[in-house]
Amino acid sequence: MLSKQSFQRLALALTAGASFTWLAFALNYTGSQKNPATFETLEEARVNGPVAVATIDGNVGRTFKSHPVLDNYPKGTTFI
Repeated sequence: MLSKQSFQRLALALTAGASFTWLAFALNYTGSQKNPATFETLEEARVNGPVAVATIDGNVGRTFKSHPVLDNYPKGTTFI
């Protein structure tokens, strides 16, 4: 059976180890696709988005489309 002090040390070691795992998984990920910023309506983004995603490495030859739930969204009301 672990003593209270040993249990605390174990808990501290596990917490410290878990807090640095993000370093191992991040690798060289920058969070940027280096694409130019745009200001467009939702309708334009629904057309341009799938085209842009298809050009990302690993997606060549795959087909993408906008989510159909947005088909009835009011046109000209949202800019992104």
